[in-house]
Amino acid sequence: TYIEGIRGATGSATVLYDPDDSGAVQFLNSIFTDDIPENGSSIEFYINTSLNKVFAASAIVTQVSTTVSVGDVVACSVNFQISGPISGIF
Repeated sequence: TYIEGIRGATGSATVLYDPDDSGAVQFLNSIFTDDIPENGSSIEFYINTSLNKVFAASAIVTQVSTTVSVGDVVACSVNFQISGPISGIF
């Protein structure tokens, strides 16, 4: 739960995906569902997969933009509010 004055952060991500990729479509559909856990969802960002650099946090999706097609790729912007500590290997 986000509480004013407690540590937190905001962020955004642009998801580029192929609409023929069922895994990507399933991921985006999960963002649009109304059955989000009461305490938000956990997100992980992989900064460098070869060095296993990652950070994770609890977050609440605050905005999802309309998708825009660019050739065979679709772009979708997602904004989120991080609540609580951020953990990871930097």
